[in-house]
Amino acid sequence: MDSHIFIDNSNIFGGAQRAAATHEPEAFWMAVRLYYRNFFQLLERETNPVTKVLAGSVPPGNEVLWEHARRYGYNTDLLHRIEKDDGRLVEQGVDEIAHLKIANVLLDHEPPQTLVLVTGDGNDSDFGTSFTKQAERALKRGWDVHVWSWADQLQGSLLAFLLSVLKTS
Repeated sequence: MDSHIFIDNSNIFGGAQRAAATHEPEAFWMAVRLYYRNFFQLLERETNPVTKVLAGSVPPGNEVLWEHARRYGYNTDLLHRIEKDDGRLVEQGVDEIAHLKIANVLLDHEPPQTLVLVTGDGNDSDFGTSFTKQAERALKRGWDVHVWSWADQLQGSLLAFLLSVLKTS
């Protein structure tokens, strides 16, 4: 079956660090790394990936990751982080771009298809979009939906949505 993979990189990478802190508290959290080649192969296993998106922001020193993802056929939707009033650098618009691209895939491809969401983000964006709403839309159109996340990272409406789907199936 054709699949359409959308990876929320900062959520998955942050989740890996959180999982390491929980399961290996003696490990230095900054030393946590994902082996993306194996990660991509795991996500693509037993499917025909038609769409492959790795969405994220551009922190310094990550160009090697983005080039690696491009070599494996992933579209890298990257935005620069912005500085908040308190001096923190935060993402802006990354999730919204992924939500838009998911909507386009849902409109452009007829079921049966599989939407693969690689995130734990269950929050609504500043503009009212979310991974949860896109998963709901996919199911209404007759798609399969697979969600990959770290247990500690799965949150908010996405977790509630998944629990409700499990109860009804």
